[in-house]
Amino acid sequence: MIAGATDSVRDAVARCWSRAEDFFPRVRGRPVPSVRFNPRASRWLGRAWPVGSSRGAETGLIEFATGSLTTPDAVADCIAEIVPHEVAHLVDWMLHRRLGHGPTWVALCAKLGGNPSRFVKADQPAAAALRLAKPRRVVRFCYTATCGSRLYFEGRQHRTLQRRNPDDPIAAKADHQPYVIYPRNFAGRVMRDRAAPCVE
Repeated sequence: MIAGATDSVRDAVARCWSRAEDFFPRVRGRPVPSVRFNPRASRWLGRAWPVGSSRGAETGLIEFATGSLTTPDAVADCIAEIVPHEVAHLVDWMLHRRLGHGPTWVALCAKLGGNPSRFVKADQPAAAALRLAKPRRVVRFCYTATCGSRLYFEGRQHRTLQRRNPDDPIAAKADHQPYVIYPRNFAGRVMRDRAAPCVE
């Protein structure tokens, strides 16, 4: 995370909240939501916990992924897109008691200056920064082929293999190459980057 990023995001939340107070009288007088930065987040850029929820307490809470604040462009993207998105969630809860990305949230997000879309595009700076900082890891099931190569399968394929007779050879194809594996040659469960090759 670059220096000053947390202060910039906190200031942006305060400014966006002030804008919400100008537009919606029922929001006036409510304290600015708490802001927290989560260094472990890898699948989301921001989350909002409304007032009264277990994490939102009295003021509401907005959480940001620390990994998405690693470049000046990513911080600017967070301030322009993610802050209004999350503030709109809290305002939607206060005004309509609704959570999610429904029509009331879409209208609120647009009014607060954000892009009313549920997902951020993968090439946006904040999303790209988070992907570099926290590459997505997934569970794979490793089998040793008769030629000595290691093949990595998803859970569905692994369960299908394990239902077979352990001594029956199974022809598998990976990276356009044929392999022969046996269910008994299951080597273990591993965590791998999503983009890692399925054969080594």
